[in-house]
Amino acid sequence: MQNGFDDIERELAFLKLEMQSTTLERFGEVQNINDSDRIVQDLNNLIGLQSLKDEIINLTNLLKVQKLCQKHRFKLESESKQALLNKFSDLYSNRDKTFGNGRLVRNLFEKTIEKQANRLVKLSSLSKEIIMTILPEDIA
Repeated sequence: MQNGFDDIERELAFLKLEMQSTTLERFGEVQNINDSDRIVQDLNNLIGLQSLKDEIINLTNLLKVQKLCQKHRFKLESESKQALLNKFSDLYSNRDKTFGNGRLVRNLFEKTIEKQANRLVKLSSLSKEIIMTILPEDIA
């Protein structure tokens, strides 16, 4: 049985390929220098596609963290989700050739839980809700 993440990633990949191939087909239609405005527009579309791809990757990573949280019964505050998106955006923007999404997500989740535990140990009163809630300051 496939999970929803596989379906989302497959649909997003298909959409991206479809948009890229349409744009690249239009490059082949260039007949003369008057088509340069269209070329510039198509290049801007490709740049927009890259931005969209980056955003999709970051959202996919957020969904993977949410799935890990659900599996381990943690609750993500909405501010924590935004902090995760910001973190993934920063990490993806500064990636190198060894960048790996799956490893990144798992390591970030584990470091976040460790950071949360370090925060919780300083509290005098704990409840199940406090223990199971990940706050923005817990995001590693």
